Order: sequence, then C-alpha cells, then structure tokens
Amino acid sequence: MPRPAPLAPPCFVSAGRGKQSHKDANLASFVTDTASKTGESGRSIARDATRAKALGADLDRVAGTSLDTGSELDALAKMPQPERQLIISRAASARVRRSLIINEIGSILGLEGSGTGAVPAVAE
Repeated sequence: MPRPAPLAPPCFVSAGRGKQSHKDANLASFVTDTASKTGESGRSIARDATRAKALGADLDRVAGTSLDTGSELDALAKMPQPERQLIISRAASARVRRSLIINEIGSILGLEGSGTGAVPAVAE
C-alpha cells in the first residue's frame, strides 16, 4: 500500500487570515518536496528547518558536538545569544580535544588514520 504524501504542518502553510504568504508557500513546498525525496516525515523536515532558522550560523558550529541532538538544538534556540555562544564554544572545544586525544591514542597504538576509522598499521 503506497504511503500518503506527507503534509506540511499547519503552522507552515497559512499566514494571517487564511491567506498563504509567498514565504510560507515556499517553505511548505520545500517541506513536502524534501519529505518525499528523503522518506522523512513532513513534520521532521519542518522541525529541522525551524531549528536551522532559529540557530542560523550557530548550527554549523554545533555539528559533531554533544549539542548535535534535537532536544539540545531546541534548548539552544531558546537561549539568549551570549549564553548560546558560550555553550557552543565549550562544546566545540571539547570536540577538538576529544579528536586530539583519539589521534594521540592511535599514534601510541601504532594505528594509521584518525578518529574511529583508524586501522592497524601493516608491516611490509
């Protein structure tokens, strides 16, 4: 049985008194198109788009940190900018330190590569 096309949440479809604004129509179109191409729900796509809009450039700094989860992103979006910057900076520093530690351990153990993709060195 084919899945019905996901619908955009009502908060993204209409603006004002039942009229659809051009911006809202574009977002609704984006949500529907992306959901159909990725297999994700329309609500999930809309939620991610809302998070991206709320966090702006901070979203790139959060990627790969302990803050890179839905609930953490939602909490960051509600914070005042100065607090948000401090927390993101701490998480980004921890990510860099963790990466350096992993690389150092790999060097000590004689592993080539870095991070979780390290492979044992092969003697020729």
